[in-house]
Amino acid sequence: MRIARVNTYGGTMGRRTNYGFEKKQRELRKKKKNQEKAERRNREEAASPAPEGGEAADETPSEAQRLSREWLEAHPPSGN
Repeated sequence: MRIARVNTYGGTMGRRTNYGFEKKQRELRKKKKNQEKAERRNREEAASPAPEGGEAADETPSEAQRLSREWLEAHPPSGN
């Protein structure tokens, strides 16, 4: 005759945490959040007006670019 063991702490054993399921749910939430963020960015870019001056505004060099160009002109690379 076989006697069934009973958990003395509360009658039945507790369930184990399914870490794989929790990780998958966390990844899905993160992916959904990133997709919503990308959609919001796309809407904001589409709604924002073009910069004044159009394409010419993008062609204007920044101060750092101008200084770099001037330095390179004053100090040409040596032909090692």
